[in-house]
Amino acid sequence: MLALREDGKFKGYDADAAMVDKARAWARIHAWAKLFCRRHDLVNRRKTKEGQVLPKDAAERLQRFRGHVLKMRKRHGIEAADIINADQTPVWFDAAGNYTLETRGARTCFIQSNGKSKQRVTVMLAAAADGRKLPPHIIFKGSSDGSIAKSFQDDATRRRNGYPLSTKVILSAQKKAWFDQGIMRTWVKEVLQPAHTGGVQGGDDPENIKKNLVVLDAFSVHRAAEVMNDIRKAHFCMSMVPGGVTSVCQPADTHWNKPFKAYLRQQFNEHLLLQQVEAGETLMRPPTRADIAWWVVRAWDNVNTSLIVASFLHNGISNALDGSQDALITENSADVAAEIRRHGMPADGERLADENADAEEALEEEEQDVIVQSVSREEYEVEKITRKRKRGRGYQFYVKWVGWKDPTWEPAHKLKNCAALDAFEARHGGPSRRTV
Repeated sequence: MLALREDGKFKGYDADAAMVDKARAWARIHAWAKLFCRRHDLVNRRKTKEGQVLPKDAAERLQRFRGHVLKMRKRHGIEAADIINADQTPVWFDAAGNYTLETRGARTCFIQSNGKSKQRVTVMLAAAADGRKLPPHIIFKGSSDGSIAKSFQDDATRRRNGYPLSTKVILSAQKKAWFDQGIMRTWVKEVLQPAHTGGVQGGDDPENIKKNLVVLDAFSVHRAAEVMNDIRKAHFCMSMVPGGVTSVCQPADTHWNKPFKAYLRQQFNEHLLLQQVEAGETLMRPPTRADIAWWVVRAWDNVNTSLIVASFLHNGISNALDGSQDALITENSADVAAEIRRHGMPADGERLADENADAEEALEEEEQDVIVQSVSREEYEVEKITRKRKRGRGYQFYVKWVGWKDPTWEPAHKLKNCAALDAFEARHGGPSRRTV
């Protein structure tokens, strides 16, 4: 065994000259690597995003997509102000990050939750290539004719319940908080159609009305016959972003979402700072639906319009028809990141936008294998457990919750003092208490 002393010499036993030479060589490599990382500002980081793997024919798909956009623009005389891109993105009620301060060497650290870590809304963001931002459309979980939908059904009700007015944001409810065909048709009617720049007034001949262009991804709802028919009736033609390449050619994905989420996180953190403190413990009150609606409105307002203009140019959608702006087209993520920084982010925006970012000081010297666990104040009642499966060194259980339709797979450590688990074990036997 060998150990490296602070003076650079080795101490140990059973050490021959060859082993000492190898150890010294390793130490030199380690020192060089450390200096190299310091010189180039490199640190150990946790994975922050599962990157989209581009298909082998990505270049061909991009060329076809941009060729179709160019064809539509030339055929209908479409200018930058006539081009709109839209995309859905989830927004969570609990935006706590995956890092927290903890003593060095701790194998487990706890991040407190507000009990709503699985609750989300869906937001449709849309903007034109000249920087014009359309009202965001938020989908809450709930019945379309239930109490949630009725709480924001008109401006008078919105004022009473603290929601932004309909001129600022479109609000809907859907049982899974997602864009189905009905919600998409509502978006076309209430957001897309009013954004038409051709002055739609009178006349039944669509050839007499200037066409606009909407760029959407290949989500099945966007391709539904009734939705496409509504888009045509709104005097828009459509270009579909090919599947597998949205991460490099859709403005919303490449440019807007990161600063938008950063501003959302900033407001979530400000919300936490306002929480009351009792007995030395912070009470994490989850945001209300009205809070989420206002956060979305403010975050979208804060996204720089010049960044939106640049996003269409970088993706080859609104560039000059004579080719003079083709040099602005890029799929280089570093170029896009620099553009986002140049056009402004909130204070600490890079960290706020990245849920797993910036424990750099702690990770420079050693990489900690930290188990992140969520501490929730909300408890749920187990109705029954029907199945189990082996995962790693332990088991997970298929849990049916009281008051919830869909069962979920849960590890054993989340089911402590659970009568339903005791009953399941009594019926089926076998080891199941080990934590996965």
